[in-house]
Amino acid sequence: MILAPKQTITVSARWIFPVARPPISGGAIVVENGRIAELLSDKPRDLDFDFDDAVILPGLVNAHVHLDLTSASGLAVPSSDFVGWLKEVIAFRRSMDADDVRTAVQEGIRQCLRNGTTLIGDISGDGSSWPIVAASGLRAVVFRELIGLPKDRAERAWQSAQEWLGACPPTDRCRPGLSPHAPYSARVSLIKAAAQSGVPCAMHVAEFAGERELLVEHGGPFVPFLQGVGAWDPLGLAKSPEHVLRLLEGSSPTLAVHANYLADSVHVPGNISVVYCPRTQRAFEHPAFPLQRWIERGVRLALGTDSLASNPDLSLLDELRFIRANDPEIENAAILRLGTLAGAEALGFAGECGSLEPGKAADFVVVPIEPSWANDDPHESFLTGNAAPRETWIGGNRVWP
Repeated sequence: MILAPKQTITVSARWIFPVARPPISGGAIVVENGRIAELLSDKPRDLDFDFDDAVILPGLVNAHVHLDLTSASGLAVPSSDFVGWLKEVIAFRRSMDADDVRTAVQEGIRQCLRNGTTLIGDISGDGSSWPIVAASGLRAVVFRELIGLPKDRAERAWQSAQEWLGACPPTDRCRPGLSPHAPYSARVSLIKAAAQSGVPCAMHVAEFAGERELLVEHGGPFVPFLQGVGAWDPLGLAKSPEHVLRLLEGSSPTLAVHANYLADSVHVPGNISVVYCPRTQRAFEHPAFPLQRWIERGVRLALGTDSLASNPDLSLLDELRFIRANDPEIENAAILRLGTLAGAEALGFAGECGSLEPGKAADFVVVPIEPSWANDDPHESFLTGNAAPRETWIGGNRVWP
């Protein structure tokens, strides 16, 4: 059910987590015309919505998702054979028609809203998710995927990208972006063109163990795979994962997705955010992700779920809980920031959402907590539980359920 917004509403819960300031116990949020007008430290007598035993968090940000693969659940079990897994995903994509893609994207949007996500970075294989996402009410960057390692394929991909950008002007909530797929599938010239296009950019970087061998030595399991599909052109490859980061340097918000095999000392340009997909990373049994080290270095970070081809669901809240359970050295407040404000910064939306502050859009999620819950750190109330979000709001509108 979507509620038409009143001009002014006041909402309250046991705890409110603005992110940009400490949590508020028993306070309230005043919303005017879809934006946060004021944060109150005390609960007023007249409330439009009192969520009682619950917390109010900023809308969650899933910085990396493939909505068009939502129907791929259970397709292939992630394993150390990354090329084998990728072949199955490619075959699945090729089996999909336009109706299949539309259905998958629509279901992915429902899963995002149900799980408290209000802003996404969606990788769209052919760009066709744009009109569906733009009409959904979600905030989003939709990244059109670009594939082309041989020169002729790269040129065709770039031409298609320009046509797509011309047909997809940004809206208040939805912005177009480009995604040169990965160093093994996007020519250096294609990566450069995307980085200099003036729109947000996203790219899978250092995702699997053999990427460095491919780029540096032109060897490894990807060579016969690319040869087999007629896409092997070593002259088009970047020199290393670090070279890819340099190619992506610029002024537009840019995502380096996965980064499982980047040295944690590597220079990350200021426009780039590293996107960590915790449960997907674990599913492929990659080495432990150096999250604390990246945080200590001040590298921009965000979180994603990736697709249902590698993850059981699209719950960003469960990604936060996974970090809480497996990275005890990360402070709880930092975990929440990764899934909210940091993601909004990565996607270029921090002025609009990602934290609960006066002037920003009233995007928030309500998560129930145990009535008897008590702890010195209120973050524990939702990071250690398993309750699903109760309601999701965007721009002062309740969009789920």
